Amino acid sequence: MKRKRLLTLLGSVCLAVMLLVPLAVSCGPATPEAAEEEIAALESEIDELEGNVSAKDAEISDLEDEIAALKKPAEVIHWRFQSYDSPESLAPYLAFCDKIKQNTDGQIEIEYFPSGALVPAAEQAAAVRDGTLDLTLTWGDYHKGLIPVGEVEAGLPMSWGNIHQAQLFFNVYGAREIIREAYAEHNIYWVTNDLETGCYALLKKPVTKLEDMTDVKFRCTAGIGELLGKFDIPTVYLPAEELYTSMATGIIDAVIYGTDGDYYSMKLHEQAKYVVNMQLLDPYTSAILLNMDEWNALPDDLKGIVQDAAIAHFTISYWEYWLEQSSAAKEAGVFEYLNLAPEDVKKLTEAALVMWDEVAAKSPRCAELIELLKKMNRGVGRL
Repeated sequence: MKRKRLLTLLGSVCLAVMLLVPLAVSCGPATPEAAEEEIAALESEIDELEGNVSAKDAEISDLEDEIAALKKPAEVIHWRFQSYDSPESLAPYLAFCDKIKQNTDGQIEIEYFPSGALVPAAEQAAAVRDGTLDLTLTWGDYHKGLIPVGEVEAGLPMSWGNIHQAQLFFNVYGAREIIREAYAEHNIYWVTNDLETGCYALLKKPVTKLEDMTDVKFRCTAGIGELLGKFDIPTVYLPAEELYTSMATGIIDAVIYGTDGDYYSMKLHEQAKYVVNMQLLDPYTSAILLNMDEWNALPDDLKGIVQDAAIAHFTISYWEYWLEQSSAAKEAGVFEYLNLAPEDVKKLTEAALVMWDEVAAKSPRCAELIELLKKMNRGVGRL
């Protein structure tokens, strides 16, 4: 019996040894070389995991920087904006300033000044070039001595007969690109043009023939003054803010500035009541000019917003505003409307064509623009 128990115990020990030996072998390397290889593999895996952690840390840091930048208030850009328009015509300009502020989420704030508030109207383009003004709405004829193409851009007498023809000249025949290049040479970005309403005369007495205007002293810009001078009609230039007083004191007898809406908003109907369509220019055109340094400093998204807002405002909203002003003038019944005699319109047109050729001789760009102007007019049957 004792012998049987001893044999059973010996068998159990042998079975245990047989089971433990393979297990011991599987839990460790069979050789030192295998152990070194396994250690190296594990260390490599650790290095890879640590690299992934470093990359994630860097990615997290970049995201945190982006979040901080988004939370940081954007730097507000402040611009000074002066137009050549009178203090009575605030509404469309303030609306434009508000639109820019709204569309840029407050990143651009514009302070508006009427004609003469900061610089004389005739010096606005030079002030934008020098940075005295950041932005202006002005008429190219004012600064044709500085930028010769401004004379063509503003609309030479008899250049076009309606807004469609003016749009053809600027946007289809390619005048816009030539004009923008010319302004860029003077540190000015030509944002867009403003095709306004027609250019009519306001007189104290009812006159419809050129020969009866030789004793009427007109206020007008240089280009129209040159044309009227060919018919011995006296002219002088005065800024918008001086028109009412000049009419009231007899310095001038007539004004060529804009439409009945302009004259009504400026209260000039208190001094004169005869609005005469001389077919000088319809529409007359102004331009939005921005200092080139200010333009170049803008990121692309703000450039797009400024460009689009200016085009939308000064080709749609601004036009609608002046149509409303014109309607208000007609409803008030303060003006009488007359037309220049047809034979005199023909005389003005013939004289204007001579002026076009004289302007073409001033610079290669002017010559190129005048050729485009003639091409457009031939295309619509005016020449």
